[in-house]
Amino acid sequence: MRIYWVNPVKNIFRLLLSLISLGLITHLIASGIHWNSHWDQVTQRGQLNVAIRESEGIYWPSGQKFSGFENDLLIDLQQQLDIPIQIFAVRDIDDLYRALEVGAVDMALPATSMGETDLPHSIPYTSTVIGLVQSKTETQKRDLIRTGILDQIARFG
Repeated sequence: MRIYWVNPVKNIFRLLLSLISLGLITHLIASGIHWNSHWDQVTQRGQLNVAIRESEGIYWPSGQKFSGFENDLLIDLQQQLDIPIQIFAVRDIDDLYRALEVGAVDMALPATSMGETDLPHSIPYTSTVIGLVQSKTETQKRDLIRTGILDQIARFG
């Protein structure tokens, strides 16, 4: 059998600690916990930070501006969201993923497949099928040799 009146100071300390903890928990529940979503953080900052990989046909420098399909997508997105977009161009895909993982950017456009990653991603907005066309007749092969196309194919094969 335990006797609690033996150490009244220790008992009072435990009681006060329990009451303070209970009061703090009650206060948090009563006032509510407000979590900011990622979009709330973007709007508070006043801009959307996007990392994009420089790639021919997708996003590349053209004089003092950038051109490409994903550049056009970002311009449309900026108009739709009505918030400025800050673009950070990278050349290495690993730098792009690293910037996304550490939270330096809000969104990344890799201009390639995601591969195996734990990062959240959207469905692809476009895809490409690569194939090899082969001539079936000797006349067509001679025409390809004459135009130099077979030499170009041999360099890639």
